[in-house]
Amino acid sequence: MSKVELEDDSIVSAGVEHSVVLAELHARCFPHSPWDAKSISRILVQEPYDCLIYCVGSTPVGFVLWQSVIDEAEITTICIDPKWRRKGYSRLLIVELCRFLSQDQVSKLFLEVAEDNSPAINLYLNAGFEKIGWRRKYYQKEDGTLVDALVMGLDIIKT
Repeated sequence: MSKVELEDDSIVSAGVEHSVVLAELHARCFPHSPWDAKSISRILVQEPYDCLIYCVGSTPVGFVLWQSVIDEAEITTICIDPKWRRKGYSRLLIVELCRFLSQDQVSKLFLEVAEDNSPAINLYLNAGFEKIGWRRKYYQKEDGTLVDALVMGLDIIKT
């Protein structure tokens, strides 16, 4: 996959050469636990990982990073710059990710989300994900408290 055009927007494949842009976006989305460009580069050079960037015009506004193994994939992180949220870009990234994964014969997509992140949970439920489990004390908040993660799955064949 190289580029998908969506009127004035596009979704493009990201590689190591995009690590700085991805790190800047991640820092705006997760200021208390950002990933730096070196960490993102180390992830993207590994075989099972891939990434899509959502651009409005020439401005990168978000991305989804995932890993695939045989017929399953897991979203490692998905983020949209806070000033670009609530415009449907996360949903479009998920739809394009599912299209891409189905071409690679991936049938199931998983993710974890903090149980107190109701906007993200609603996004995933509306995208067809189902709650399938929990990871106790999985996320650490900025104040040090631990929050459970909700594990969600999506049957890509149904989407």
